[in-house]
Amino acid sequence: MNKILNTPYNRNSPWKIGAQRLSHPFFGHCICLHVIHKEESQTVQQQQWSYWGRKFEQLCTHITSVKEGLDNEYCTITLSKLGNFRLLIAAEIDCYRTDSEAFPASIQQAKFLPKDFVELKTNRVLDDNKRAASFYRYKLRSVWVQSMLAGVPTIIFGFRDDSGLLKNLKTYETAKLPAISQENGGNWDPSCCIRFGHHVLDLIFKSVQDNQNYYVEYTPQQHSVHITETNEQTNFVEISFLDS
Repeated sequence: MNKILNTPYNRNSPWKIGAQRLSHPFFGHCICLHVIHKEESQTVQQQQWSYWGRKFEQLCTHITSVKEGLDNEYCTITLSKLGNFRLLIAAEIDCYRTDSEAFPASIQQAKFLPKDFVELKTNRVLDDNKRAASFYRYKLRSVWVQSMLAGVPTIIFGFRDDSGLLKNLKTYETAKLPAISQENGGNWDPSCCIRFGHHVLDLIFKSVQDNQNYYVEYTPQQHSVHITETNEQTNFVEISFLDS
């Protein structure tokens, strides 16, 4: 859903999503979507940025190393709505507020509340107009879509320099990101993202048949979304989900 909702402002990056329409014993007729990841090698600089982001997550939490953070993750299932569609979204959660009254003594005792979920992000310090414009126009929109869909109310940004040194922290409320972006020249409309997402879901639901596999693809050059049936016998959803 992240890729779909960001599409109205996406002029460069194609995406491909696997889709299946299934009959579930509890949810009834449902569309299962799965992003088809294209293997792309990272540049040395991109690998460095990725490491800095993971290191920031380590320093903000109780994990002891970057590797531990890569080997372990906490995921949540969020039930939401987009127009007349009910959404069941799986999302990785970075961390949980330790000042919460409901903070557990251990993971085994945890009864996590979404209001205390926190997303952690890093970004280059906004020391010139070009970087600031990119942050408010692109980065905050992407973060808003991700956190809004997952039900995460708080984002903490760590702003770093070109050497990876942390310079400052800033906390944002997810619900306020659209207004903050617009106040700082970020020319994007959250309602446009929502409307487009609903339109694509409606298109998928009307185009696919039960127990068939499809690819939903976005071509930025044409700025169009198209759906094709595939004979590939790939399961875009875990079989255990159908039996649950």
